[in-house]
Amino acid sequence: MQRGTPGELSARPASAFVADFAGASVLFGVARPDAGGTTVVELDGGGTLRSTDRAEGPVGVAVFPWEITVEPAGTAQHGSALNRLEARVTSVTEIGNRVRLGLLASQPLAAELTGESIERLGLAPGAAVAVTWKATATRLVGR
Repeated sequence: MQRGTPGELSARPASAFVADFAGASVLFGVARPDAGGTTVVELDGGGTLRSTDRAEGPVGVAVFPWEITVEPAGTAQHGSALNRLEARVTSVTEIGNRVRLGLLASQPLAAELTGESIERLGLAPGAAVAVTWKATATRLVGR
């Protein structure tokens, strides 16, 4: 499918399969150029994302779990992240010194946090959250 070092595969996956294999969450939608210089992706099932990658038409949107920030639902958006989705926690799994959250927005995705953050935010299956990440962390790949 694609040759390269793990860093190269993560930075520039050539397909949704490679992105998933490298550990990214892959969402699907339709991309179009935006006047602001980014690409807007209307997600299948609802929601809009932005990427600094260029694409048009059906795409996979790859984002790695460690690039996602989790906030309580209903909080005001802070910072420079252009992407924000409302989601529900579906699972909480300890993996060494971090915790992986299974999330469901319009499509499934995952985030990685510290155990301290999980406790501070009171996250458990069923919790409503908002997830954010930067357009620069949003890789667009072929379906």
